[in-house]
Amino acid sequence: MNLADLKAESRWLCHKDKRPLNARTGGAGSSTDAATWAPYHVAKATAKRFGLDGVGIVFTGD
Repeated sequence: MNLADLKAESRWLCHKDKRPLNARTGGAGSSTDAATWAPYHVAKATAKRFGLDGVGIVFTGD
């Protein structure tokens, strides 16, 4: 799997001060709650909009 493949996955969260944040709202997020994940481009836009530290992918057992 390359970076383009990972970016296509809807398993991205935002973060600030190492705390996971919802990739759509910038609110509380969780690495175990897929409802708080989003595609890379959505997470990246949310991080920019709210001045967050960045984005990260959630690795699952899939």
